[in-house]
Amino acid sequence: GDGRGKEAERVLFHALRRRLPDDYFVYCNLRYLEGVRAREGEADFLVLHRTEGMLVIECKGKGVHCKPDGRWFRGPDPLSRTPEEQAQAQAKELRQELEHRMTKVSGLGWTRLPFVVGHALAFPRCHAIPSVWPLSLQPELLYDSRDLAHMAERVQASMAFWRRVAPGVKPPSEVEFNRFRRQVLHPQLAIV
Repeated sequence: GDGRGKEAERVLFHALRRRLPDDYFVYCNLRYLEGVRAREGEADFLVLHRTEGMLVIECKGKGVHCKPDGRWFRGPDPLSRTPEEQAQAQAKELRQELEHRMTKVSGLGWTRLPFVVGHALAFPRCHAIPSVWPLSLQPELLYDSRDLAHMAERVQASMAFWRRVAPGVKPPSEVEFNRFRRQVLHPQLAIV
């Protein structure tokens, strides 16, 4: 990006680091190259928990706002994709790429991610004051500056929201989860 949201990302990262319990893993500015369509992307934040799931958080700085007709702007300039579209696309692309990579790790035996995957939006330097939420948003999926002191509860509420979509997902064991993190999500690359 152009750096306009970096302060917002810094603020959110510190809130996540301070507030989330140790069994949550937070990946900041996670770049990926989705292999099926050769599509590049970057998730502002990926929050991962063995039993709660995987959450992609799109973080926006000051000056981003939504008009009553659903169009999003940064200052006077329209955004090419809404923050929801960005977060949805990142969650979908990451899921596809991770599921593709899982097939190459011997012993996992997974064909689908054993996590519920969802997305949320964060405006950590602003207040969101809706009279009525846009149809594309639910209150569990939007964080603002007032939520920074309660990020554990807010992230858990978002993950609980997305678990409603797939209530029967069985979480991986600790061993499987650690293998997934170390061999699929961020494997070591040895160039010899």
